[in-house]
Amino acid sequence: MFSKKLLISASFCFALLPLASFATVFTLYDETLNNLPENQAWLSYGSNDSAIKNVISGTGVNLQTNNTTSAGFSNYSILPPSLKNSAFPILDSSTGFTLSFSMQLNSESHGGSSSNRAGFSVILLDENNQGVELGFWENSIWSQSDTPLFQAKDEEVSFNTRAGLLTYDLTVFNGDYFLTQNDSVLLTGELKDYSAFTGGPFGSSIPYSLSNYLFLGDDTSSAEAIVTLGRISISDTPLYTVPAPLPMTLIGLGLLLYCPVRRKIV
Repeated sequence: MFSKKLLISASFCFALLPLASFATVFTLYDETLNNLPENQAWLSYGSNDSAIKNVISGTGVNLQTNNTTSAGFSNYSILPPSLKNSAFPILDSSTGFTLSFSMQLNSESHGGSSSNRAGFSVILLDENNQGVELGFWENSIWSQSDTPLFQAKDEEVSFNTRAGLLTYDLTVFNGDYFLTQNDSVLLTGELKDYSAFTGGPFGSSIPYSLSNYLFLGDDTSSAEAIVTLGRISISDTPLYTVPAPLPMTLIGLGLLLYCPVRRKIV
């Protein structure tokens, strides 16, 4: 008799069978090269002030910001906004994709009046600029609301982000996002639309109107953090199964076809 856990896993895997059989994984930051992300092919660095960043040999990069500093790494150059590398994949949420990043939040402070700001955030938007912004505190992870814009938490989970350099996987698939760590779902919800934002250059909605957009860092002057970032990669197909219950009559076929997605690394 199959265990309940195996049956569930098989049904989740079967749910992704219509997707591509092979995933191309783009390594955006390789920590073993012992340099900064902007010294590699995929990510740019931007800051509105003097943030502190340094390489930790064999581990990654350390980024420190304060309450007057916004700084971080993105797949877009700042001005004019354009992809640093034109080979960056199209992020199609209907077929899905996964952002993987190793991160340890060494410390974070957002002040008593900044209950909806975080010293470290991850923004991931698909080709139609739909996606999610996640805020990381020392003891929780949460998503920024789009209605009202950036004024509430849509989803939140208690989690110790200081526990170590952990690998998180942020999967976008079929209108939803799933944040997992060690194959456990921490946070999930519907994709957001932040394009009503008008605080970009010259009153624009940049960066929230950009397609296939990625950012990791401190994007607010209302919080601060010291964060260590390790390997960062993105795949053009979900690398991990996501919850999608199926009729029991399909589980048997799912069991026969259950297998991990093959990866092509670039």
